[in-house]
Amino acid sequence: MNATQLLLFIIIIIIIIAAVLWVQNKKSKRHRKPQRGGLGEKCKAHESCANGLTCSSNDTCICPKPQSPTVFVTTGPFSIDATWSAVEYADYYSVVLEGPQNETFMFHTSTSITIGDLEIGTYTLNVYAGSNECGVNETAGTVSNIVLAGCTSNSDCTLSYCNNGNCVACLSQTDCAAGQICNDNNACTGCTQDCECPNGQACVSGLCGTCTTNSECPTGQVCDGGHCISCTSNTQCLDGEVCSDGTCQPCTSDNQCDSGEFCSSGACVQCVLNTDCTGGEVCSAGQCVCDVPVVNSVTLSNGSWPNQITVQFNVSNADPNSLFTFGWQLYGDDNPAYVPVSAYAPNVLLSNVGDVFTFAISTSIPAAYTCFPPFSFGCPGTCGYGDVSLSFDHIVVTNSCGQSSSYQCFNLSSLCPGGPTVFTQTTC
Repeated sequence: MNATQLLLFIIIIIIIIAAVLWVQNKKSKRHRKPQRGGLGEKCKAHESCANGLTCSSNDTCICPKPQSPTVFVTTGPFSIDATWSAVEYADYYSVVLEGPQNETFMFHTSTSITIGDLEIGTYTLNVYAGSNECGVNETAGTVSNIVLAGCTSNSDCTLSYCNNGNCVACLSQTDCAAGQICNDNNACTGCTQDCECPNGQACVSGLCGTCTTNSECPTGQVCDGGHCISCTSNTQCLDGEVCSDGTCQPCTSDNQCDSGEFCSSGACVQCVLNTDCTGGEVCSAGQCVCDVPVVNSVTLSNGSWPNQITVQFNVSNADPNSLFTFGWQLYGDDNPAYVPVSAYAPNVLLSNVGDVFTFAISTSIPAAYTCFPPFSFGCPGTCGYGDVSLSFDHIVVTNSCGQSSSYQCFNLSSLCPGGPTVFTQTTC
C-alpha cells in the first residue's frame, strides 16, 4: 500500500467513526427529558416548570396560589358543621374557629369538619388553603356571625340535662349520687353545711346522710334515730339549750329550764350562786361542785379587851357547815417568864356570813400583857414588855362535801388598839 492509499484509508476510518458518534448523539437527544424551569425562569407550558410551579401567561414559572374555597356552615346544639370545596394547588387546609372558644385544625385531604362541645355564642370560621411547595396560605371563604345556640331537649346533651339552653349535670339531688347535692351551678358536689341537705338529713363528712349527734343537724334541730327533727323536750337539746316551738335554742327565763335549773346568759345551768347548791358544794361555771377550801385571809375584827379577841377567816369553797381545826397562841415576844395563852380547836363549827367565818377567843390575858390602866395591852413603849402576838397554826377547813384545805398558818404582831389588823401568812 503506497502513501496515497494509506492516506485514503485513514480518511475513510475517520469518516466512519464520526458517523457512528453522530448517530449515537441523535439517539441520546431523542430520549433525554427536557429541563424544567425554576421559579422566575421562562417556560412554554406548565410541564416545563419545576414541581409545584406553574407557567404564567407571560411564560414565566411562578408559585401558584390556591383559590379560596367556598365554605358552607350549619349548626347544632353546641356544635358547628363546616364543608368546603377542594381547590387547585392546595396541599392542605387549615380551619380556624374564633369566638368564645378558639380552635385550630389541620387537614391534608378532608374538606369537612364537625366541631363539638362548644360554648354558646357568636363565632367566625376561616378556612386557609396552603401549598407545601411554595408555602403560601391564602385566606379561604370566611363565615362570620355564626350564632351557636344551646340545647333544646335532654337528647341534645350527653348523660346530662338541658336547662335554659345549657347542658347540666343535675336539676335536683335525685340526679346525683347518694349523699351528693345539686348545687346552684347544677353540678353534683358534696355538701358543706346542713341547710344544703334535704329535710331530716345532716351534712356529715361532706355527704348528706343520717346524723349521729345533734351537732350534725341544722341549727335548732336534734338527731333522733339518725334523722334531724324538731325537738319535743329539753332532753333532746344540747346542754344548756331549751326546746321552744320545736327548735333547740337559748333560754330566756328560768321557767323554760328543767326543775331546779336557772337561766343564765341564755343557758340553763344548775346554779348561779353558791346558795343554789347543797351539801357543801359551791357554784362554779353554772355547776355545783365540791372544791377544796382555801383560807384567803385572817383579820382581827373587834372584841372586849382583855377578855375577848375576835378574828375573821375569809374562806373560799366553804359552806355554813364547814368544820375548822387549828391551834392558836397568844404570847409576848420578850418576856419568856410568862407562859403563853394557847388552845387547840378541833372540828369547830364557826358562825359565818357568806365566805367570812368568825372565831372569838374568850380569855383573861395576863396583866403583864395588858398593862392596865386600859388600852395599853403591851404595845411597844407602853409597859416595857414588848409586843403581844397572836398566831393560828395548821388551819384546816373541811367543807360538807368532804374536801379539806391544806395546812395554813397566820400571825399578827403588835396586837393592840390602833395596830395592824391583817394577819401575815407564814410557813407552817
